[in-house]
Amino acid sequence: MKYSVQQIKYELLAYMKAIDPDFRHWLVGISEDPMSTLRDLPGADLATAPWIFKPAVSAIAARNIRTYFTEQLSCLLPPENAHCAEGSYVYAIRLTATGETLNSGNDLTPALQVSTP
Repeated sequence: MKYSVQQIKYELLAYMKAIDPDFRHWLVGISEDPMSTLRDLPGADLATAPWIFKPAVSAIAARNIRTYFTEQLSCLLPPENAHCAEGSYVYAIRLTATGETLNSGNDLTPALQVSTP
């Protein structure tokens, strides 16, 4: 079942707020294969990190949802090597509350650095 833009926004917002209402701790992206994309994110641990994905009615709808979360709510985009420009699934994964990024080692992508309050 595919979901409308408003329904996905509502479900992602409810999920994210229930776990960590600081949207700067969340990464939001789009993909045609969200499970594979989530597994391939550098440093992502799907066993411990909260994550969610939903199928949108179209790739355009998915891009609009990603844009809303990244531009309006300051969620993070995936690193360039894991960034998918197309896809009809929207996914979100929470970064660590300590401000660590999804990258491991010394390969820090400035766009993923999170400052803690």
